[in-house]
Amino acid sequence: MTAVAAALRLLVPAGTPVISVTEATSSAPLPSVPSPGVVVVIDERPLGRARARRVARERGIVVDRELLALPTTSGATFIAEDAPESLGWLWHSFVTVPPGRSRGAAGLSLIARSSRGSALLRVVGRLVGTRLLIGHRP
Repeated sequence: MTAVAAALRLLVPAGTPVISVTEATSSAPLPSVPSPGVVVVIDERPLGRARARRVARERGIVVDRELLALPTTSGATFIAEDAPESLGWLWHSFVTVPPGRSRGAAGLSLIARSSRGSALLRVVGRLVGTRLLIGHRP
């Protein structure tokens, strides 16, 4: 079971429809969702935030939560809420640069230590390619 499947198993009811955002998503029929019903929208491409939100809006889905799968959906190690507090905790708890393993270790360590502000974390949240929206159809 993938990390995303395990996370969704905890966050949404079994059998919840999942819409995977692709180039053809706009014209694809919406999976049958009882009204009101929970729906998940997943976009695995870089800069997917706007696309996932657009698909949700076009389908009449009200977004309740936005999650990030890091580093990707297929190889996710972490699933985090797209909020500065959650990303900040994740960043400061797990982002490390092994000393001597990278040419830019000193610079990367400096960036990791100095990125305590939420502005950088908001940018990181927007740039991450794998986004999961959990919402409902009213």
